[in-house]
Amino acid sequence: MLTIFLDFDGVLHRESDFWHEFCRLPALEQTLERAGLDQLEIILSTTWRHRLPLAELLEPFSKKLKARIAGVTPTTPANTEYQRWEECHKWLNDNRRSGPWLAIDDTALEFPAGCANLFHVTGDNGITDEELVRLEGKIARLMQTT
Repeated sequence: MLTIFLDFDGVLHRESDFWHEFCRLPALEQTLERAGLDQLEIILSTTWRHRLPLAELLEPFSKKLKARIAGVTPTTPANTEYQRWEECHKWLNDNRRSGPWLAIDDTALEFPAGCANLFHVTGDNGITDEELVRLEGKIARLMQTT
């Protein structure tokens, strides 16, 4: 099982673009289905989790993808150097996961430099078609290790 930590802003849509929220979600869902959705566990690592309950966070997702979402990352202290990375690790430790994991995120500064678990998205317009092709390949390689 591959654990994927999913950010919203900059990944599923352009950062702070309230007119086109989740415009890249259908393309991401198709990619994850091709990659083997039944072998994925998705954790929402978005800051939206601080203001919305899980039920509302799940609304934009298809029924198939909702079934793969296992929760949200916990909150860590704000003074943590690599906060998103720490939150991913805390979730993995709290849930006793030791398999491969990948964070799909547009904020590289939230992770240590060169972090192999980060799939960095440019964030200008959300995840691009080119990035989705690379993501599918990365997921395939990670799933071979499980």
